[in-house]
Amino acid sequence: NAQAEPRAPLPPAAQRAPGAPVALADVVADTGSPAAGSPAHPGAQGPGEAAPPKRKGSNAVVGAALLRKPPRPLARRVSADAATAGRDGAGGLKPPRSKSARLRKVEAGDVSGRPPRKNLRAEVRAAALVSGKRVWCAERDGCIVVRDGSSCEVVERMLCGIHHCILSLAQVGDAVWAGTQSGAILIYATSSRELRAEVRHHSGGVHCIAASRRLGTPTGFAVSGSADFKVVMHDPTTAALKKRFAGHSGAVRAVVVLGINIWSGADDHTIRVWDGGAGLFGLGCDPCVACLTGHTAPVTALLPHGGCVLSASADGTVRAWDAAGSHGCVCSVALACGLVSLAPMGANVWAAGQDGAIYSLHGTSLTEAAPPREGAHSGYVTGMLSMRPRVRRTCWSFSLADESAQVWAIDEVEGEAGNPVAAEALSAQVVALDAQLAERSADAAQAQAEAESWSQRANLLAVQGRDREEDLLGQLAEGLTQQEADMRAMAALQHELEAMRARAEVAEAEAQAERRAREAVSEAAAREAQLRRGAEGA
Repeated sequence: NAQAEPRAPLPPAAQRAPGAPVALADVVADTGSPAAGSPAHPGAQGPGEAAPPKRKGSNAVVGAALLRKPPRPLARRVSADAATAGRDGAGGLKPPRSKSARLRKVEAGDVSGRPPRKNLRAEVRAAALVSGKRVWCAERDGCIVVRDGSSCEVVERMLCGIHHCILSLAQVGDAVWAGTQSGAILIYATSSRELRAEVRHHSGGVHCIAASRRLGTPTGFAVSGSADFKVVMHDPTTAALKKRFAGHSGAVRAVVVLGINIWSGADDHTIRVWDGGAGLFGLGCDPCVACLTGHTAPVTALLPHGGCVLSASADGTVRAWDAAGSHGCVCSVALACGLVSLAPMGANVWAAGQDGAIYSLHGTSLTEAAPPREGAHSGYVTGMLSMRPRVRRTCWSFSLADESAQVWAIDEVEGEAGNPVAAEALSAQVVALDAQLAERSADAAQAQAEAESWSQRANLLAVQGRDREEDLLGQLAEGLTQQEADMRAMAALQHELEAMRARAEVAEAEAQAERRAREAVSEAAAREAQLRRGAEGA
């Protein structure tokens, strides 16, 4: 929102050849911004040096596309002044148009006969597909806007703070990482969208973030590239520093992860392949596996596609590199403008950049797959985001030049990229999988039949068990009744025995009493006889 300083005058159209692409230096010269790699560029300072002070109202340069909103007359300039002169017939720039005029042109859909599915008025710097159904957009005003991937409706708008200028977004596990121009990485929860943490392992703007597909394993990691010339490996859960990879002499603009290898593209016109094992296992060897040259301008995008890695550059070329082996350049193509972004669209790849057009290329040969979508945006394309295909393939493109985001759709779902050998291998795999599926279906049917047979047997055994249980219960009841009767008879016998015992005791007592009486009588008679004999003797 600050007042921008005056820009240098636009060079005359006669200084450029008709139809020639605009180089990065031309765009930088026209807009008055420092070129990448120059002393005034944010990524030109050394690793330990502080960044030079920024000019009021300016922002960082992302590849060939300036994140800063350019002046109105320059925002709608095409790749060559001669082409512009041919359209307006006056030999110069067309007069500035209003927002409504630009909006009507985009909505008219004059894009090679295929209009965008939706048109959004949004100044998007970066975007990421989250959980397959939400699109997180980092906008120029410092907010992160969460939109529905299908309806494009705004779900939530989050303010990241005026001190944060977000340059990159990526989903890492159950979190979304946002790289900022200050070098900090903001970590948000995907579900609650709350800020979990803020980490700082870079001394310059974080232009790119990527994660490996093995996040749930010990070899999972995330990487980020920055204007401090470094590629940093992070722990995907805690974002702790694992390893810094140094070797680029310019700002790192793009990173991708292939297995355990890390590919990075930078403003020094090179692509480097790093061995991730150096950070995961603490290996002491040189982590740089290869340094690929061939581009003559900053490398702005990397995209794994088929068995190759595609690279786009501000020199207007797209190159395909062998993902394994020698990492050599397989093929390349030169387009009419400097490129900023690549997006996979099935077997094809879309490329976009300075002139606002979207180019469709075959993923393997890089030949033209469809006519360019001229006028997709009325200025440079800041980036593109490919959505997951369902019924149709969808791709979002966004531009800070015309302050719009377009949603494009392809009706057919194309096959994945690959060469004929890979196609034959995939066909063989499909046949083998079909055979395995048929075999497993037969096994499943047999198992189902056996299960039904066992179910019938179980039902029969259950019926028999119930009958047997009823019989046992009847027998148990009869036994309990008989036991009760026996117990009653035993009780009666015990009572009778006790009565007999009592009678026997009484009889024994009577017999003892009678015996004692007889003994007493005998003793009395004996004494009487003794007394009589004594009397007679006297």
